[in-house]
Amino acid sequence: AIDEANFPDEIFRAYVRSNFDRNSDGTLNEEECAIVTSLYVFDKDITSLQGIENFTALTELNCSGNQLTALDVSKNTALVALWCSNQTLTLSAPTSTGRTDYPYSFTLQDASRVSNLNAKDADGSTVNSYADTSANALYFAAMPSTVAYNYDVKYSGPGLIYGSDAMNVTLTFSEDSSSSEASSSATEPESSSSGGCNFGLGICGVICAVVLVKFLRR
Repeated sequence: AIDEANFPDEIFRAYVRSNFDRNSDGTLNEEECAIVTSLYVFDKDITSLQGIENFTALTELNCSGNQLTALDVSKNTALVALWCSNQTLTLSAPTSTGRTDYPYSFTLQDASRVSNLNAKDADGSTVNSYADTSANALYFAAMPSTVAYNYDVKYSGPGLIYGSDAMNVTLTFSEDSSSSEASSSATEPESSSSGGCNFGLGICGVICAVVLVKFLRR
């Protein structure tokens, strides 16, 4: 149901009801969720995007300029473009791989778009890392404190800049490795959209950024 329990932010709830509840029954069915691939909710004073996990086909999210302190897009596995500037977000940290050489990883939709990967520990020392294009993940020899990379977002679609562009993504993980803060910069869409079907990150490739959150995918 499109209610306070599932969509606690009143502004986001009204946006979802207005744009995605096509049969006006107060709920989101599987078909209504599946057609949502783009979501532009920037500059709306939204404090929570809880409920976004319902849109598993989402590829593009612009939530910049809101009042978010957390963003969980771990269920939005198709996400490839994320804009979340002008706010601080909490994202999931890298997870354990069970490997001894590279015990931590961070999943992306398309690791082939990653370049200039640079991971550091809390002391500022370089953490060995690499992007695995077959597993679509970033691997780390130790738990990183910061991870920076460029992500080719390959813009396409109505209202977007065509061609390729590199999104700069920086992830900063807390000491207890339970959360991370992430920021990104890239050219944002020139105009807003009601949601429907459109395009193109990474969190986070993330993200958030983010992700993040995780971020960021395609």
